[in-house]
Amino acid sequence: MGRIRELAAVLAQTREPFKMRLPNSIALSRSRLAIGSVGKASRREEPLNVVQGRLAQAAQEGRTSDLVQRDLRRTGDAIWDGAAPLAASRPVLTALLAEIERRSARSAVFRVVGAYLTRFSKDLPALDLVASFLRRGVGAHDWLWRKRSEDYALFAPNDGPVKVAAAILGSNELPVRVLSDCGLEQTGDTSNFAEAAFVAACVSVRTSRSAGIEAAQKRLMVWGEKGGAAGEAQLIYPKAWDHLADALFLPWEDREPSDDHKRLLVDFAISVAGDPRLVDPRASLRLKRAAWSSETKRTQTILRRWLIRAAFRQFFDFVDAVAEPLPWAYRRAFWNSYLEANYVSDAWVVFGAHSARLAEDAARSTKDSSLLQFGTVRRGGGRGPRQSALLLRIGTLVIADWSHSGKYNIWDSSNPSSPKFYLKEYDADSLNFAPLSGSHWGPMELRWQHRVADEVFSRTRLRTPEQNWKPRRR
Repeated sequence: MGRIRELAAVLAQTREPFKMRLPNSIALSRSRLAIGSVGKASRREEPLNVVQGRLAQAAQEGRTSDLVQRDLRRTGDAIWDGAAPLAASRPVLTALLAEIERRSARSAVFRVVGAYLTRFSKDLPALDLVASFLRRGVGAHDWLWRKRSEDYALFAPNDGPVKVAAAILGSNELPVRVLSDCGLEQTGDTSNFAEAAFVAACVSVRTSRSAGIEAAQKRLMVWGEKGGAAGEAQLIYPKAWDHLADALFLPWEDREPSDDHKRLLVDFAISVAGDPRLVDPRASLRLKRAAWSSETKRTQTILRRWLIRAAFRQFFDFVDAVAEPLPWAYRRAFWNSYLEANYVSDAWVVFGAHSARLAEDAARSTKDSSLLQFGTVRRGGGRGPRQSALLLRIGTLVIADWSHSGKYNIWDSSNPSSPKFYLKEYDADSLNFAPLSGSHWGPMELRWQHRVADEVFSRTRLRTPEQNWKPRRR
């Protein structure tokens, strides 16, 4: 996707990489020595279940020294795979690993490396036993895996993913290149360990207060996305979406990113998992795309807050271009007072045809997908193409405020006729004829504002200061 190329270019120019608080790693020379197809049987090899039986029997009978090298080399394949994984019996696995170590069989160690990286999970049985063996086993040979073990602690299950994460976050290289230095592939056979490193990076960024947080989040997006159809990105590690979403948004719970970075985060999140206000998580799962879950409620709250503010800006900015300046400035100030007080829990713009075209043009020119999140007024219904409505939820009230000479309309949310949020198309009548409605008369004297504010307060106990209802002097 174009966004990924742009982010990659930014990463290449970043001079102050994000740093986790860990010892500096020693840079490795470029190497193609990734696992590749390690752990997979070739066409000439016997079925794994057959070899697995011989390995287990030899270990149980104390005959590991009688095993042929071809069978011993398959130990790595058989640890967690096959009908009877060797990891189910620590004595059996211990005996076989000891025999590999006694023979100093590098090819057999290599297979175990492949199994460890391929199946990596801290919940794996006997992972500690295999990791301890590999720290000794790779160190017994003069090869690149010994260097990788020393530099990145690959075979220390608690430390390895964290060190690889630190190397990627602290580098100006593309993540895939750093993974290659670590002996890992971004996808394929070694992706389990790479995914664990990705999650570790997300945890680090999520809790960071570093000035380099925006650059670190860009690295996570480049690392985690593999592209997809226009407007719909796919993740390399879809199971890690909750971690990634939290890493991108939770650092902004009590502060704000730059406007450009905010647009990037919103665009990325919507392209990956959809707008959380609109998308059905079950549908996302059926489509095999990342889904919003209850585990990311705090993150969704932040994203919703940004989208609500974007809806406000979008509505008032576009209508500003065609409405009378002074009355409209008072309207903007009044509703903005509720927004700034965090009383607006939902906001949705419903554009007329003219404003909808402006919004689509702006979205294309700015590459801001939040500008495409709006509904439209169905043609007809006595509304002109320039008239639009702002739909708000304040406490238990639903409010539709029409632009130009249109009226404000207030329903209780329990009223069956109250408008629904986040539809793509509305009949104009569905946003009119509320139990309470009125014209915006006397804006400079704050007449309509007092009437609406009193109604909101009587129904919700929410009120904003009167001085905030007036436009700020420029």
